[in-house]
Amino acid sequence: MPIPRNRPQFKAAVSQEEVPPPIDRPLSYVRSATVKSLLWRHYALLVLCALWSLGGFICVAMGIAAFAGFIPKLTDDQVALLGALSLFSGALQIVTALGCWLRAKWGRVCGFVLGAISLLGFPLGTLNGIFILVVFFRSAPLFGPSRFSGGELAEEHRYRKRRNK
Repeated sequence: MPIPRNRPQFKAAVSQEEVPPPIDRPLSYVRSATVKSLLWRHYALLVLCALWSLGGFICVAMGIAAFAGFIPKLTDDQVALLGALSLFSGALQIVTALGCWLRAKWGRVCGFVLGAISLLGFPLGTLNGIFILVVFFRSAPLFGPSRFSGGELAEEHRYRKRRNK
């Protein structure tokens, strides 16, 4: 397995003959408990991405329906407010899902924003917001250019489970 790109490369002050071969397992230096924890956070992020995508498309459809006049018994001001809020909420959810899927740093920031907004919806929204914020606070190694990929984490976890049997 090749060494993942985006990892810092250190230049040794020794000749090429003395340099050891590259590590086959790039996560070999990470503790087993950390690998397992990061793998579960990776799965939680995938579930959040799926839910935000679905919720975002539903909100966008509801906003379009409001502006198209498919929601009866609302005044023009209510339709405009409902449509604008639905479109904004849906767009934010879709952008956050995309950022989390790509594991970009801005996706993590958008996740914090959605988690904070979700705290306002008592009682279930508050629980959901706490879960989102905990996942995002503890998943910094999964975001950014030098992130751990889900495939690397799963492979390392399987390797360690086989080795311990």
